[in-house]
Amino acid sequence: MAFLEASFDNNNWFALPTVESDNYNPTYTHEEKSHLDSLGYLHRDIVRRNRAKVLCGWSGLTGEETDLLQSLYDVDYFYLKFTDNHSKRVVKKVYAGPLDGKVKYVDPTNYKIIKRSATTMNFIEY
Repeated sequence: MAFLEASFDNNNWFALPTVESDNYNPTYTHEEKSHLDSLGYLHRDIVRRNRAKVLCGWSGLTGEETDLLQSLYDVDYFYLKFTDNHSKRVVKKVYAGPLDGKVKYVDPTNYKIIKRSATTMNFIEY
C-alpha cells in the first residue's frame, strides 16, 4: 500500500510518488459564490462545505513519475486514496490542479526530463 493511491474506476489502484513528509497538507475548504453589494457589504453564499483539498510536494521526481502525475491532470476526475486530518484513510473523487516544478536534469541526447525538483500539485474534491 502506498501513501497516495489513485484509480480511474475506483477498483484498480496504482501508487503515486511518495510525497515529502513536510510537503503533505490535507485540508478542507468551502466553495462559495460571495460578492460585495453596491454598499460594500459582503454577501457570503457558501455553495458547498468541507470540500477536500490535498496539497502535495515532491523533490527529485523522475520523468516517469512526472508523466504519471501529468496524466492525472489530463483527466476530468479520478479517485484518490489518502490520509485525512483525522488520520483516517479515505477515498475521494477528485481532480488534479496544475503540476508545477523546476526541471533539474534533461537528457541532452533526446531532451527528455530526467529529474524535477520543487514539484507541487494539489488534488481537489470533485
